[in-house]
Amino acid sequence: MKSRFLFSYQFKRAGVFMAPLGFIIWVLLQRKVISVDLPSLKTGLLIISFCSFLIGMAFLVLSKEKTEDEYTRKVRLESYQFSALIQFFLLLGLTILVLFFENSLGRLVFEQMSIFIILFFWLTYFIRFNFVLYSSKSFNGKDNEE
Repeated sequence: MKSRFLFSYQFKRAGVFMAPLGFIIWVLLQRKVISVDLPSLKTGLLIISFCSFLIGMAFLVLSKEKTEDEYTRKVRLESYQFSALIQFFLLLGLTILVLFFENSLGRLVFEQMSIFIILFFWLTYFIRFNFVLYSSKSFNGKDNEE
């Protein structure tokens, strides 16, 4: 991935703040821990919090690292491919689940599935990318000490 398509490293700070905050507010509103009496206000808050989460995750995922080298680009590409493959199989499995077991599962709709799959894609990418970078840095650090 070319670096020209990535945000600068400072956007990662905004993503660290926006993503968890948006996700927590969205979950609390969905679980009715935070009660809002006006339906239009609740809908607006749900949209704002979910978009805040998505924008925060985009900032986290699409921001450059402090040292953006060829290895980081390779790990970034492999993480995208891994997440896309997992997303494909998850979508396929959930579609089959809904088509064949809709009556026994109750009302499982594609809207809920699409939200879950979007969340899962970004989280899978973020976790894998950072895990591979962290584990390679700690592995290289141990080699340098010996």
